[in-house]
Amino acid sequence: MTGIKHDSGKPALDLIDAHFVEDVGRVLAFGATKYTPDNWKAGMAMGKCLAAVLRHTYALLKDEYLDPETGFSHAAHAACGLMFVHYYARLKMFRVPDDRWKPAAGR
Repeated sequence: MTGIKHDSGKPALDLIDAHFVEDVGRVLAFGATKYTPDNWKAGMAMGKCLAAVLRHTYALLKDEYLDPETGFSHAAHAACGLMFVHYYARLKMFRVPDDRWKPAAGR
């Protein structure tokens, strides 16, 4: 006999690579030591987060896998920045400056 488990519609957390999650945790632990734990939850400018994501993404595009300061993957650093943006958007925390460039009205 086999038990029944109704889990359709629930997040498939088992599909997320455990090494990726650990690497993101390492980057966050580094940040907690460099700044303070959960410092990022206070909010920061949208452009600052996205600029960091782009720097790490471009480093990957230039075939540099590890961040020279931390020794952790640029992908994990970029994921942290995207997590910050996701967190701010989910909680509507854009009380911090949204300093992204926007075209003038009517363009």
